[in-house]
Amino acid sequence: MTATGATARCSGQIAIGGSLLLANDDMLTLSDAGPRTPVNGGTEIYQHGRGLLTPKNVGNNTDFTIKVTY
Repeated sequence: MTATGATARCSGQIAIGGSLLLANDDMLTLSDAGPRTPVNGGTEIYQHGRGLLTPKNVGNNTDFTIKVTY
């Protein structure tokens, strides 16, 4: 997922235990650093989740650190 100046409409879900963090229908600008992705919902304990996911490239992989604040 790298490009210069390209955009994409994306949706994603991250499962943590029995709950989900949702990033639905976001327009992202793709770059070598990876797009920052808004969290705009969730289920169960993350039902009203809001925030921002920031990916970090690690070798040939991408890791995410997820900080949840209630």
